[in-house]
Amino acid sequence: MKFFLIRGMLITLILASFSVFSYLPPVVATYIGPTDSTTLYSIADAYVNASNPDTNYGNDQDLFVSASPSDLSQDFIYVKFDLSTLPQNAHIVSASLQLRLSGFSNLYYSIIGVGDNIKAYYCSDNSWTETGITYNNKPTFNTVTKNVGWGPGMFISYGYKTWDITEDVKTALPIGELTEVIKFSDKNGGYGYARYQSKEDTNKPKLEIQYTTTPVFEIQSESSQDPEATPYILNIDSNLGFISFAEQTFLLPETLDVAQGSYPIKYDSGYNFLRWETTGGITVTNNNAKSTTVTISGSGTLKALGNVQTLEYYHDSGTPAQNYSLPSGQIYAKTFTPVLSGQLLTVRYYINNVSSTIQKSFRVHILNENKERSITPFEATPTSNGWFNVDLTTYNINVTEQTDFYVAYEFLANDLYLCKSSTTGLSYPDYVWNGIEWTSSYEQSMIRATVLNNITPETDDTPPEIDIPSQNPPSYDVKDGEQVTVSVSLTDIESGIKNATLFYTINNGEQWENRPLNYNPSTDQYEATIPGYEEGTTVKFKIETYNNAGIKATRDENQPYSTYQVIHEFSIFGILLLLIVATLTIIVYRKKLKRHIG
Repeated sequence: MKFFLIRGMLITLILASFSVFSYLPPVVATYIGPTDSTTLYSIADAYVNASNPDTNYGNDQDLFVSASPSDLSQDFIYVKFDLSTLPQNAHIVSASLQLRLSGFSNLYYSIIGVGDNIKAYYCSDNSWTETGITYNNKPTFNTVTKNVGWGPGMFISYGYKTWDITEDVKTALPIGELTEVIKFSDKNGGYGYARYQSKEDTNKPKLEIQYTTTPVFEIQSESSQDPEATPYILNIDSNLGFISFAEQTFLLPETLDVAQGSYPIKYDSGYNFLRWETTGGITVTNNNAKSTTVTISGSGTLKALGNVQTLEYYHDSGTPAQNYSLPSGQIYAKTFTPVLSGQLLTVRYYINNVSSTIQKSFRVHILNENKERSITPFEATPTSNGWFNVDLTTYNINVTEQTDFYVAYEFLANDLYLCKSSTTGLSYPDYVWNGIEWTSSYEQSMIRATVLNNITPETDDTPPEIDIPSQNPPSYDVKDGEQVTVSVSLTDIESGIKNATLFYTINNGEQWENRPLNYNPSTDQYEATIPGYEEGTTVKFKIETYNNAGIKATRDENQPYSTYQVIHEFSIFGILLLLIVATLTIIVYRKKLKRHIG
């Protein structure tokens, strides 16, 4: 069985609900890179009228498009632009045709599938003239269009109205001229018209174009499970997660038109990232870093490979849009449907308006499929705005494949806001508890959950790899009473990391204390904290980890210990700095004295 993701309005299903889909809608390429812009004004425009088929209206200040029950194209507009000033090697990024609405009658509000709709159509025949065109001699045009139409809103306003004609400009660029025909494609009923200003009036029809002369290449960006990393769970091969490309975030897979050059990229969430794979004219600076630089010199593919050892579930786009708040005591619960059974490691909340002077907190709830408590709720206090991680490893919360669980946020009296993301169109509801009952909610609040999956390898006789650990503050600058955070990268491409522990001892003692090393998805590191000790204390630590096949790896006495000594608040480096400053002062003073004596 294979799992697929539908794009577009089903963006919220990412990692949260894997139903069986076999169709992916066509993907429209998005441009990335530098652009130039230009505005062109019509060189000819006129409308034609079916009731007066031999009359020319080329000198009028008005352009009419109208329809009636008997003839849906009674009046329509021809408008022509000169494209010869554009470079012939230009890649058209976007092009919008704009006509200024100056009057209307009997236009009906457009909603999905209903209402009036006025569209722009491509005409390949540019032989018509402004003062010669009539209804009877008008050029034929393409009546099938992909351009999005303009329809009146709830309140119709005057001003420029816009049609996206990017593809038409691309087609017409080699010719050097572009003709567009404006007419009703749909009329809700009765007679109606829209009146626009011609080039003989103050506000001329115009064409706004974004383009580039830098070579542009088509890039297929995607992600997939690395079969070498997790050969025992090959049934999950969907595109999971987001990619940030030149600071723009895209759901995968995505087709991108990218100008030649170098850009920052990052793979976010979904698979436990392993490496990048590229084809064609695409290279990355560091194949093994989830944040790196990609260089584009030709078309190709950019793929993020990972494994399902750890999956982060989410519905949001990653981009906060606005705050979301409920009265004190009410609870917002976000639904998650795990792909695989496993242990809930962490939950993440995107928080706003954290105060630097007043502590603000919220209450964390984890609920089972019946919206009953899996653990006793507890308060958490973020220290800064942005993603706030809550570690749940000590609670041993198990989640079951295809069985919903809920991560909830309880609003307290201190008005700490949860953020909503820019993505809309939830495919299924989350829930709000108002003190009496649960009601459905379609807010796009930014809550995520990370699960360590219960997966058993077919074979794995290789121990995990433990990278060289780092610590903050560094070993030479740990002061009296200061805590030390140890971070380390652990990898096991066959069965994955099951757990990891930091052991430490003080003053060469025989007793070793231990702390769990918890995975931090935002840094892709395992982290633990050693408490602060008094000046002069020597601390040594080692790391032990098991993979899911039960094989242990240790960075222990057979390898150099990580060691540091607690120093006085005023460190040796501070003393050295003072000595250097004092020495320089003496040298400068002696030089000045020597010149004075000489």
